[in-house]
Amino acid sequence: MAVRCRLGSLKPIKGQEIIMKGDQTEALSRMLNDKLFALVELPDVRRKYPGRYVINSVRICAVRHRDSDVPYEECNLYLCFDNNPKEDIKKFKGEIDLAFRLSDMMISDPKPNIEFPEFDDFLVFMADKELVFGGYYIDDGGDTEGIYRKFFLDNYLKLRKPLNGNVFNVLYDIRLYMTRAGENTQAGLSSEDIRDLDVNSALIEFMKNRTKGYRFNNPKDYSVVFEAQSEMAKASCFLRCFYGSMYDDPMGILCYRFSAFVLPGAAAEGSVTADNRVINLKNGTSYMLDQIQINTEICNGISDLKDWIDYDLEAMTEE
Repeated sequence: MAVRCRLGSLKPIKGQEIIMKGDQTEALSRMLNDKLFALVELPDVRRKYPGRYVINSVRICAVRHRDSDVPYEECNLYLCFDNNPKEDIKKFKGEIDLAFRLSDMMISDPKPNIEFPEFDDFLVFMADKELVFGGYYIDDGGDTEGIYRKFFLDNYLKLRKPLNGNVFNVLYDIRLYMTRAGENTQAGLSSEDIRDLDVNSALIEFMKNRTKGYRFNNPKDYSVVFEAQSEMAKASCFLRCFYGSMYDDPMGILCYRFSAFVLPGAAAEGSVTADNRVINLKNGTSYMLDQIQINTEICNGISDLKDWIDYDLEAMTEE
């Protein structure tokens, strides 16, 4: 759904979320390293939800059970952390109070419950949870997911600093186009939730293995898997951040966004093979994979896609 009259607005877009599973301890460690953080449980009576944009130095994101369908604005638990190095807890609590007041939250009566867990305890708590991130928007040509993704990377994973050395900061938009096997049930192009497809976990695992030890194999290198969810599209993303040998800041970021679309028509069962079959694990629907688009490039299948990624990664090491 198009967003109109956005210029100058700092309001969130309903239904647009960035999601990170809570079992990614490396990413959580990067996010909260040397930072004060708190879990804020809200009272049931409230007028609005916490602001998704930055208030002073406080960052706010929702916490909910893994794969929950509860919207950001209806969650009762939020992670708050100070983007500055550790400072006085009393001051931090005051900043949290200010952030929620400016978001028009009913914070004084009744008051929310604020806890400051130890990091190891927090990791255990998050194992079956997920973090939900929003953002603000002004005007950016309708790329609302891109705005939210950038907000997540800049303000939560703290990747906004200029990169040093031979910089690679690339987003690969990888789109899988499929045809349903058997009966033709649609007339036009439609999107499919790639997170429900068997090929999704295979692609994410391939990216993890292929980029492990990439470039200088710096111990600070790390990866994070996250999701983009909205009324328009549901995608999974794999990001690899790697460092050079001489700088404290990241040298490069490679982000691979995977999404899936169903073409009109139907594929004969005989044309669907083990090499091109894609299965929706949630409802059992079978598809034939027709083509894969990577930005402006075209691949004929998963093997071709992996070869393209191999070539691209090797080519960048030579520059």
